Amino acid sequence: MHTRVQQGSVLIILVAAVVALAALSAFALPSVRGDSNKAKLSEALQATSECRLRVAQAYFSGVMPADPRWGCGRGDGRYVNDMATTADGAIHVRLQGTGDPALDQKVLTLVPYHDPATPKDPAVTTHWRSGIHKWVCSQGSPESVPFRLLPPDCKA
Repeated sequence: MHTRVQQGSVLIILVAAVVALAALSAFALPSVRGDSNKAKLSEALQATSECRLRVAQAYFSGVMPADPRWGCGRGDGRYVNDMATTADGAIHVRLQGTGDPALDQKVLTLVPYHDPATPKDPAVTTHWRSGIHKWVCSQGSPESVPFRLLPPDCKA
């Protein structure tokens, strides 16, 4: 039989283990979830690669496409519900199936930039026949993906 001292020390060890597991889960789980969301957003960004190429080719060639979608499809990806483009070539991706209400039905908007500080504008003639400097994720509406969840290469 165990003595009372031995029983007490076993209890203390069990309590310490439970506290350690609770602390670990409090810090590790949010980090894992954040990384998972960033991976899902990266996959959605990858689904826009063909569309980004079409927009870049149009600006570089100097020919505005007749198709208001810039020749882009609806989007194809596990987390892409729909993809649309605007007159300036911005790409809007509505997300789905991420399993997180912070992302599902949110919109990821990619804006083409002429230079480090200026978004492309089809009305500005100098923006034609030049490449796209970078793509930036816009935070223009309440439907936008929260800034904290955006992958680093998407932030301005």
